[in-house]
Amino acid sequence: MSLLIPKISDQAMDMAVLERWAKRLQNLTVSHLPSDYTRPSPPRLVEAELSRSIDPEIQLALYRLALQSTGDSQPTSSFTILLSAFLVLVHRLTGDEDISLGTSSEGGDPFVLRAQISPTDSFAALLSRVKKVTSDPKTEG
Repeated sequence: MSLLIPKISDQAMDMAVLERWAKRLQNLTVSHLPSDYTRPSPPRLVEAELSRSIDPEIQLALYRLALQSTGDSQPTSSFTILLSAFLVLVHRLTGDEDISLGTSSEGGDPFVLRAQISPTDSFAALLSRVKKVTSDPKTEG
């Protein structure tokens, strides 16, 4: 007895990916972060990188937080912890409760992290949601 499994074409897979992205990007909130200088007109893209060392005490605190359970057996990465902290900062600066952030996963794949944040959420709850999305950017998170 043989089991026939229909092969999904590359075009159908591409359409499924596009539909997921379209769903994720519907009705985005545009966050207006406070600025310490006037933006140029017309707008221009400026990219920069700044490297800083983290104090050993903060590193230890991050490691401890990473090892604490977020409901599963896998430790949480520093990337996910710092990304979650950045989302909290954006929420506090803007008051927005629907925050979208373009970034790349730890594997290097680009994705949009869209997080719903409420002032009543615990950091652990947010961390768990961010961990789910960053571990599998194809999820609907």
